[in-house]
Order: sequence, then C-alpha cells, then structure tokens
Amino acid sequence: MILSRLCTTVFLTVVSVLGYSQDNGLKIEGKRNNDNSVTFYYEKKYPGAITVDFKFSDLRNTFYSGFPKVLTGPSGQALTLKPKDENQGISYSMTYSMIKGKIDPKIKDNLIYILPLTIGKEVEVIDLSEVGHQYFGKKKPLDWKAFLFRTQGKTDIHASRKGIVVNLEENFEGNHTASFVRNRNRVVIEHRDGSQSEYQGFAKGGIIVGIGDYVFPTQVLGKADYDEENQRSSVWFTTYVYRGAHRFEEYKKNAQDKTVTQYINPLFATSAGNERLVENKLYQVVAPPRIIEKEMTKKEKKRFNKKS
Repeated sequence: MILSRLCTTVFLTVVSVLGYSQDNGLKIEGKRNNDNSVTFYYEKKYPGAITVDFKFSDLRNTFYSGFPKVLTGPSGQALTLKPKDENQGISYSMTYSMIKGKIDPKIKDNLIYILPLTIGKEVEVIDLSEVGHQYFGKKKPLDWKAFLFRTQGKTDIHASRKGIVVNLEENFEGNHTASFVRNRNRVVIEHRDGSQSEYQGFAKGGIIVGIGDYVFPTQVLGKADYDEENQRSSVWFTTYVYRGAHRFEEYKKNAQDKTVTQYINPLFATSAGNERLVENKLYQVVAPPRIIEKEMTKKEKKRFNKKS
C-alpha cells in the first residue's frame, strides 16, 4: 500500500543528553594507598557512560597524562596517580568536569540496525530536515541524517539495537496537524560502542521502558502515537556520536564548543538485504535472528532463544 506523501516539510528536533557538570550525580574521592599512590574512586547515578576531564594543579612527585576518562559502570576506579619516588607521598589539587556519553568512540560502519516498527509492517521512509542550527542557534551538526518512518495503522516502537535507556520524555500530547513540533515523547538509548539512538513519536504515557533498562533489538519500547484522521503512525529516528570539537576547524575556535554531534547513516536490515535507506522507498520490517543476536552475550542469546 502506498502511503500518502507529506504536504509540508517535516522536521526533527534532537534533545541531546550531553552536558557538563561538576556534580551531576557524580561523586569522586581520592584514597591514598600504602605504596604512596592515590586512587580516585567514583560513584555515578547516570546509567550510561560518562567522560570525565580531570584537571590537576600543584602536582608533586607524580604526573598525569591529561587524557579524559570514560566511566561506564555505576561505581569503580577512575584513575591512579603513581609516585615518581616511591618513598615519598603525592600532593595535588584536583577539579573535574563531566560529559554524559563517550567522546570520539570508534564506530563500525557495518553494524546492522532493525527498522524500529513492528515486524511485518510496510514502512515509508522520509528524510528529515535539521532546524536546530538554522532556527534555534544550536551548534551545526556534522553529517546530519534523520528519518521519519510512516506506516498505515497502529504500531509499537521497537529497539533497533541493544543498549541502555539513558533518557526519556513521555508527557507530551500528539500533534498531527502542525508542520513543526518541537517536543515529542522520546527514548534515547546508548549502545556499547558509544553511539546513541533516539526514538520519537510515542503516545503520551505509552513508553514502557525506564531509564537504566537494558533493551535488545526488536524489544518493544512503547506505543507509537496514532493519527486517527489519517489512520497512520509515525516514528522519528536518528543515531549519532559525540566528537571532540577541537578536531574540527569550525568549532575549535569557540572555547565553549567542547563537543559536536556527528550523525550516522546506518545500514538497516530489509527484505532485500542490508542497505542504507532511500527516501520515498517502501520497506518491510524484518528482524533476522543473526542480526538480533549480533551484540548479545551467550547468556542473552539463550534467554532470547527460549522466549522465541
């Protein structure tokens, strides 16, 4: 069935969970060891990875490389300063800043995503325009890519890859008449490789996962908002990584630009094989088991196979 085309431009506003903090649910304490080294332990509330930039001054009898540390678990060791002279203690002053997410992660170009709608659905693909930079003064993104998936009838919204829920919003009413909607119900999932995927278009109160939940490909995240008049559902989707702004000439001149968002045009599993999506083309949602299990551990595969 051919789905009706849009009569107006469709936009996507991405709400980044990136942010700096001196104390955003993060606690870091230093402990002196018997060998005169100092180990810094952390506890954090944020469920996903964070990047911590340590700044030391008045360092004595030690040195620090200066590279930011990526912390993933809820608690653990962040770093250890070792003494140059093992018979002497270390002295220091330390501050730190925190960014939610991994900075400059290495991403494989051949990872396969599953279309985030109910298996078997026929989906129309529409490329989305980026308006944050043009109209709201946000930083210009790199390699902008975002999709609108439309399907006839009702649908759930499903996870495209394995990951952990790091952010969600679910209190907005659906709006099917405006050409631009700034706020939609959304779920943000962080993947193990450091990329993040954002799903928008949930019905109000329709999200069934919570922050900190681990999800797997094809798992239901919630119900899509349904357009009664046109008898269709729409899902907005994008995936991206955070890059250090110092790597790009147009950003490193501004001291406030610490990071920039770089978008990914992923491969999706389709009935015709794995491919990058083409606008206006219709695709059927498929979920080959080998793709679902690709990022699972052995225990997760056993649990998945028992359910299926």
